[in-house]
Formats: sequence, C-alpha cells, structure tokens
Amino acid sequence: MPIDSTADLLFRMGADTGDAEANIERFRALLGKDLGDMGAEFEGWATKVFGDLSTVGGAMTAVGAVAGAGAIALGAALLSAADKYADYVEGIDKASKASGIGVEEMSKLRYAVTATGGNFEALIPGLSKFSLEVVRGAE
Repeated sequence: MPIDSTADLLFRMGADTGDAEANIERFRALLGKDLGDMGAEFEGWATKVFGDLSTVGGAMTAVGAVAGAGAIALGAALLSAADKYADYVEGIDKASKASGIGVEEMSKLRYAVTATGGNFEALIPGLSKFSLEVVRGAE
C-alpha cells in the first residue's frame, strides 16, 4: 500500500513501529522523484480525467469538462458571496436600528471592529446602551 502523504506516514509509524523503516523508505521514494517522474504521473492522471487529448473530440470533451467545472465553481462562489453580503447587510441594519446610529457609520464601525479582531455582535448592546444614555442626558 503506497504512502501518499506525511500524515499517512506518521499514522502508520505510530500504529505499527515495526514497519517504520519500510515506511520511511517509501516516503524517501516519494521525495526522491524528479520532474520527469512527476510529469509522467501527471500525464497519466490527465489522460484518465480528460481522455485522449490528441483527437479533436477528446480535446473538445476536455474543454467542455473544464468549462463546466469552472461554471459550477463560479456559480458556487457567487452564491456564497451573495449569502455573505446578505448576512452583512442584515447585521448592519439590525445594529443600526438597535443603536440609532446611521447605516453608513455602523458599517464603518463594523469594519474597524473586525479589523482590530473584535466581535461586532458584542458591540451592539453597548452601543445601544450608549445611545440611550446620550438621549437621557440630552433630556
């Protein structure tokens, strides 16, 4: 059974110390590969994944597969960004309503708090109390 990672090597050495020397030799073999060996392994992998790229049909299939995978990845990234933005807007709006501070100023505060490693959600109750005390003091 080949060793393909350092974690696998360490696990095997910890599980069965009698086989440690053989595992270390296998790991050295992984590290001792030259670029030609790596290129041959990559070529085999590419042929298995994309098919024969020397024909027009094979090349078109590979291009289609890569384009489809790229479109799916882009769609997932856009969906994730939209979800994060919606959460951001909801949090800013909630904090703005609770504290009476404008949305633009609240957005600046959120940026400052997160840039300094603080917790924006923990800041909201304090800002709300501060705003209430300012109003009471003004009255």
